[in-house]
Amino acid sequence: NLTTYIDKSGKKYALTKALFLEKSLHKVGTYLNASTLKALAHIPMLGILNTLNTENSVLKQIGVPENFTIIAINRVRIREPKEVDEIFDKFRGRGYIYGINAARQQMEIPFMIR
Repeated sequence: NLTTYIDKSGKKYALTKALFLEKSLHKVGTYLNASTLKALAHIPMLGILNTLNTENSVLKQIGVPENFTIIAINRVRIREPKEVDEIFDKFRGRGYIYGINAARQQMEIPFMIR
């Protein structure tokens, strides 16, 4: 379901953000630290050997179109990926994800966080 997908995505982001967003990939020190080793230990959970189609199959099951981009959660604008975690922590319970698809059509998807 969507809640599981979002939780899993948050864990993937938390494991990989230091490596891909906060460090230089061309420096050796990037690969020789605790956060990178922790991410490597979780390779099966990261799903890097799966296709994106497989990883995102839950989105198709609930009717989310391809190329869907989250622009707001409960009418709060999203500017950075880390804000998604913060907003979900703040809005426990029912809510709505607002986004646009490739054709720039806006869409509202209800969700529930326990």
